[in-house]
Amino acid sequence: MKLVEKAFSSPADLWFGYTQRSFWQAYNTDASSPFGESNYEPELMAVLPLNLQGSWAFPLHSNIKGYVQLFTGYGDSLINYNAPQQTIGAGVFIAN
Repeated sequence: MKLVEKAFSSPADLWFGYTQRSFWQAYNTDASSPFGESNYEPELMAVLPLNLQGSWAFPLHSNIKGYVQLFTGYGDSLINYNAPQQTIGAGVFIAN
């Protein structure tokens, strides 16, 4: 959820996210029931617009390469298909 748009007079937006996962433990009511474990994962993100686009590949070891890619475009799923976004990705690949 977006908390602040253009925070601190900058182009940065502040977002808050929260994930909670609980694992059932129905077999041992003496130790803990109904949940054996619950994980709470709050997060705060600063999102800055990037006006860059391109990719860069570099050698890591013999035929193993790394790459970084910057992309400006639209979302890649039905949830955000019409939302413009900037994405940065990194990876490793094996080249011949």
